[in-house]
Amino acid sequence: MRHNLLKKKPSKVFNFVLILIFIFIWLYAIYQSPWFLFLLIVPIAHKFLFKIKIKIFVIYLIISLIPIILFYFIKQYLFIEHISTWLDHILHFSCRDGISHFINNQYDTKTADFLNLLLLNIKQSSGYDTYQKMIDLSIVYLIVISGLHLSFMKILIFKLIKIKYLKDIISLSLIFLYSYLLKFSISSTRVLITYVFSLMFRKNFKNYFDIVSLGAIFIVLCGPSCVFNYGFCMSYGCTFAILTINKLPINSELLKQIVISIVATLICLPFVILMNQQISVWAVINSFMFGYIFMLIFVYFLLTFLMFWLAPLHLVVVSSIHFIVDSANKLNMLINIKNFSNIIQTSFFLIICMTLEFLYYKHNLTNKSY
Repeated sequence: MRHNLLKKKPSKVFNFVLILIFIFIWLYAIYQSPWFLFLLIVPIAHKFLFKIKIKIFVIYLIISLIPIILFYFIKQYLFIEHISTWLDHILHFSCRDGISHFINNQYDTKTADFLNLLLLNIKQSSGYDTYQKMIDLSIVYLIVISGLHLSFMKILIFKLIKIKYLKDIISLSLIFLYSYLLKFSISSTRVLITYVFSLMFRKNFKNYFDIVSLGAIFIVLCGPSCVFNYGFCMSYGCTFAILTINKLPINSELLKQIVISIVATLICLPFVILMNQQISVWAVINSFMFGYIFMLIFVYFLLTFLMFWLAPLHLVVVSSIHFIVDSANKLNMLINIKNFSNIIQTSFFLIICMTLEFLYYKHNLTNKSY
């Protein structure tokens, strides 16, 4: 009896992901194509699988209509995109421009272009060429979705620092600073907002799906047009997929990373096609191989780019990356997809979403339903 009393109470799940799904469906159905209404199958399935009360379901549906009204009035305006400019105005100085200027002055053109692309998402000269080649390899999200980099940076800080509040302060400060340097891009803001919400509501929301969803809803309310941003879609799509896969009973870490690479590639596939009208045959292999390479390169340059006296070593690293990317492109095989219609997009997303939905249900990721 005593053992049962001491048993941990299951945490309540709010299913905020339902609101997010509704928002996406309404905006895409109204401003892209009515075909996206077929995606309503996903929240309906969620309602019946997790026995969500009809009252809650209707409330979430009504709340999801708010961004539709906001979009009608503010159109493409996105509040977070202007925060960096406002801070520059207050400081009378742009840290982003200052760092880019430092890089351009201290390094040769080849190294500077790569550092600007990798660290600041600035595409210039050979950096833009590298960016295009990564699109052809179907792995552009590894370098432009900086949220992956920030998440990895946060993991490193948590590994190195054991004092709870200190690691939170350092992580939050660095993520905010880096988001500012990236002009609060959608993907970097995702990590920042999710982290802030996890600190604010860690006692209220034990389910990480709720925290991530709430952060996404907050960003959408700051500017509903963000749902049409490829970076936003890929970033949150990959995040929810990874959260689901990490809960699966996969004992092999290698197998888990392979599954994550496959799913991430599939989720990003439609957006890569829309950007480039083609997809690499080796997309999954490229994702798995280059994912680790670029993460290590990112950490290396983040820690050493100020050490301009290491310029010769940096040039060797950059030249090696260029060689690897160029070699991969020579071996690359592209499939041209000119007609990626709304019907095909809807069908694709429906299959992916329903697959993740049933995996979520099968392995009991929620602890308490309504």
